[in-house]
Amino acid sequence: MNNSKIPFGKAIHCTELSSGRSKTGNLEISEYKIDLNLFSYDEHFSLYNENPIFLQTESAKIVSLYGTLEISSGSHNTKDASVHHCAFSSNIAVVGDNKWTWSHRVKRCQFSLPRIDSIFENTKEYKKLKYLSLRSTKWIDPQIFTVSADAFIIRYRYHISYTAEDEFPSKMLPHFEIEFADSVDLEQYYKISEYLCSFFSLALAYPLEPHSFKISDVSRAGWTRRVNRKNYTEDHAVFYSEWKRELPSYGLRTNQIFFIVPDAINTLKACISTWMDRRDEWINATRLMQENLYYQNEFSTERLLNACRWFEQIPITDSEKIISKKHATNIGDAAAIKAIELGYDTTIAKRVSSSLSQMRDETHKERFSRLTKLVEHKFGANLLGDRFIQDLEMGMRYRGIAAHSLFNFKDKEDIDAFRGIYALEILCMLLTIIDLPLNAETIANIRLDSRIQNYRVI
Repeated sequence: MNNSKIPFGKAIHCTELSSGRSKTGNLEISEYKIDLNLFSYDEHFSLYNENPIFLQTESAKIVSLYGTLEISSGSHNTKDASVHHCAFSSNIAVVGDNKWTWSHRVKRCQFSLPRIDSIFENTKEYKKLKYLSLRSTKWIDPQIFTVSADAFIIRYRYHISYTAEDEFPSKMLPHFEIEFADSVDLEQYYKISEYLCSFFSLALAYPLEPHSFKISDVSRAGWTRRVNRKNYTEDHAVFYSEWKRELPSYGLRTNQIFFIVPDAINTLKACISTWMDRRDEWINATRLMQENLYYQNEFSTERLLNACRWFEQIPITDSEKIISKKHATNIGDAAAIKAIELGYDTTIAKRVSSSLSQMRDETHKERFSRLTKLVEHKFGANLLGDRFIQDLEMGMRYRGIAAHSLFNFKDKEDIDAFRGIYALEILCMLLTIIDLPLNAETIANIRLDSRIQNYRVI
């Protein structure tokens, strides 16, 4: 939804406010690009691209462009006139009633996240809104929940709309708001919003993308005070020119680990709070998890390699030392002495000692066994079957082959690679949620998860 009064995918007239020379031109904001064309009728010109470019549009809105590159320039000349042109491409456009400068900080952001209704549709809060009659005189708060943490407050609500023909809501748009304890910049708020969305992506095994961003430099309480003083200005809308991947065709699944039952809102809130509190430690693993969801409709080397990278980025998957440093050194020294007794020179003896002293890490099998025990302790024994550790080892074996482009999923061993991929992804998924405060019913439903079901029937 575009509430910025800037037509999407259509060029509009504008005047730049950055150079002091008021060059005019047109701006076009669309799904994949933010393009600006400026013209001068008296002189050559350019704009310093490291600074934001500010524009006033024909709708009176101010546009602040960030991450701008000059992509072309030129002139058209006749005997009596010259027209000079510069074309720019930007990464971010912030649209509002005033400029968004470098000094502005984001105190509060809002965005929509479609496709998550299946998580909430069984809750009493959702049902109250779904059947809220247009004729009702009783006001119902459209806010489903609030999560408070040290760094931010997260609010989830629905924007409800009716048509003239319908008594009940025709649209219910899911809507998040994050209010930051300490204001953040344009890059930070976006990363935090994406990280929150990744929680719901994991819950539904589907890559969800936030959109329709709005930002403000005041808190919700500050906004309320402005409204009461009749000094209200709309929040700034934010557009991005980033390339977006096509969403997978397999669609949403509702039998997932966070499928919410009517009394589980408190569990969900606790899980979100834990998820957000661990963001700094888990953000790299979470990005790879989100990437993995785009591969669920294919078997490929890219999917295998992504699953392996995801596993390696999970904070609790590092190999443990199974031999103390002191004992490893003693073993290495003893081996060096024996090598010299057998007639090898001191150079070989040192190499033997060094090699043995460094052999302290777990093997793949030992590491997978330890991690599988952690998972089954949380989610129940016999969840993953007798071949699970063997399949994990197989996945790592094919990782080495695929990394050297020696395997392309066309030979008779495909089934082993498939099981290896599934096993790695399931282990990563379960380790990702192992420290979340899930309730007993959610833990019991793990066995119904479609990813685990698919693995067990291969």
